[in-house]
Amino acid sequence: IRKLNDQVCECMRLYPGRILGFCYVNPRHRKKALEEFRRSIEDCGMVGLKLWVATFCNSPLVFPLVEKAIDYGVPVLVHAWLKRTRNLPDESNPLQVADLSVRYPESTIIMAHVGGDWEFGIKSVRNCPNVFVDTSGTITHMGMIEKAVRVLGAERVVFGSDAPADLYMALAKVTCADIKEEEK
Repeated sequence: IRKLNDQVCECMRLYPGRILGFCYVNPRHRKKALEEFRRSIEDCGMVGLKLWVATFCNSPLVFPLVEKAIDYGVPVLVHAWLKRTRNLPDESNPLQVADLSVRYPESTIIMAHVGGDWEFGIKSVRNCPNVFVDTSGTITHMGMIEKAVRVLGAERVVFGSDAPADLYMALAKVTCADIKEEEK
């Protein structure tokens, strides 16, 4: 994990102001995860935290990391997905993201992939003003951007791509969405 964060740090150094990194940690590493988070924020200048899919986002293992993110004033990016075919053993779903946001209303949480099942994801976090959704990773998207903007507001919808895998599709979701230009 440290090597991956070092690679992001190097890219940030090479392209200052163009690449803003998120520190990737495994919450099960407890103290080491907190140390890596501190190093990545304080020494490298990263701007957020991404949780490894190693435990549910509302697990007590995650709480110290979220509390530190609040102290730093940086967002926490949570991979969240709801699969009809069954989630991975420690893969968070939108209801767990909502639970975490209620526990830490002063946090800023980005729910990746609009929760996978995006209609369920949007409903799950609509009353969680500290949760933003990112548009990455889901290919079943007809109406996704429009509904997210209508229910959550454009200010809570963040562009995401899962690049390089689906960058053009991710851009098209937004550029072709039936929403106002200023919302895009």
